[in-house]
Order: sequence, then structure tokens, then C-alpha cells
Amino acid sequence: MPGGTATPMLKNWFQEPGVEEHVKALHPIGRWADPSEQAKAVLFLCSDDASYMAGHSLIVDGAMTAQ
Repeated sequence: MPGGTATPMLKNWFQEPGVEEHVKALHPIGRWADPSEQAKAVLFLCSDDASYMAGHSLIVDGAMTAQ
């Protein structure tokens, strides 16, 4: 379950001045995820380290849903 990730598509959604900063501030970690951070979570799920995980949603959202 990825949160806001710094991709060109997301950045294009926030063209008005101040909107991107406001949305970033809603994330307790205070920033967007880098795409490589989301990729590392996917790689973990595909690895042997996650071999006993089943039926779980991995939340990688900068603590947005933890509020």
C-alpha cells in the first residue's frame, strides 16, 4: 500500500503554488517517498525473507495512515 511517491505524474497533479508542500505536510515523515523506497518494499515481498508472509498488506506510506 504505497503512499505519495515522487513521480512526474504526482508532481503534475500539484501545479498550484503551495499545494505540494501542504500535502507533504500531511505525511508525518514530511516528504514523498522516493520510487526506490517503494521498489525496495516490493523486492522484500518477492524475496525469501517474506516467504512466510501471506494475506498481508504492507503499508509504505510515510505514516500517513498511522495518524
